[in-house]
Amino acid sequence: MRRLRELVTSVGLLLLIFAIYSSNFRHTMQCDEVNTLYKYAINPISALFAYTTPNNHLFHSFAVWLTTSLMG
Repeated sequence: MRRLRELVTSVGLLLLIFAIYSSNFRHTMQCDEVNTLYKYAINPISALFAYTTPNNHLFHSFAVWLTTSLMG
């Protein structure tokens, strides 16, 4: 019974987060996001070790590279 309650709680939280963020799905990429995608997220080495601008977050760049590599 405890496992079922944990599962229902987890799924409920995911659905709540999805409902909150679903209004931003039509959001187009802004200049900073495009810059990260084209300049840093082209391969994992540049994503993790290229730090040429102060707003480049290395882990975020790696996550963008990983996501675009897996999902297109």
